[in-house]
Amino acid sequence: MRKDVASALRCVEALPGGDGLRAEFVFDPALAVFRGHFPGDPILPGIFQVEMVRAAVDALPGRRHEIAAIVKAKFSRRIMPGETVLLEARWTDDGSGLLRVKATLSVEGETAATISVTLKNLA
Repeated sequence: MRKDVASALRCVEALPGGDGLRAEFVFDPALAVFRGHFPGDPILPGIFQVEMVRAAVDALPGRRHEIAAIVKAKFSRRIMPGETVLLEARWTDDGSGLLRVKATLSVEGETAATISVTLKNLA
């Protein structure tokens, strides 16, 4: 899964202030996950969407995390193979080694998911 998510990441940019980012993902329709989720009606699994948040944060220089907790995840629109997904995230870092991230994933301006996770710093 991590490899598939990493290969789908097209670009990432830090937001001014150093507490957020914007990233773009496009998942290849030929990925094996789409054959099983769901046959004949493929959609991007929710766990891939959660992993996208971690992968986007870790794409910034000097970042390396693991997911410590999924605080909240609300999926409001299907993400289909080949669609361009814009991820926007903001975080707070209290210096404890935990990063609290809130992210929104959207497709063509429509919210697809809102995800809050806690990431543990491994760097």
